Amino acid sequence: MALDQQTQLSREETDALLGAHETGVLSLAHENEPYAIPISYGYDSEKRRFYLRLVSTPQSDKQQFLASSP
Repeated sequence: MALDQQTQLSREETDALLGAHETGVLSLAHENEPYAIPISYGYDSEKRRFYLRLVSTPQSDKQQFLASSP
């Protein structure tokens, strides 16, 4: 199986997937170093809005990766 294979979800599939869960992983990278952050989130399928809150201290790894990722 090719590693660059992509799958596109329909609007209904996206709403169902995001609406069925409350946790996920936000993955970032800085200078080719990966960093994954577990997150809690909410999803409003009627408004199609995704809500999350990231909390960190100024000197944390999370903050450094967030600041360096576009």
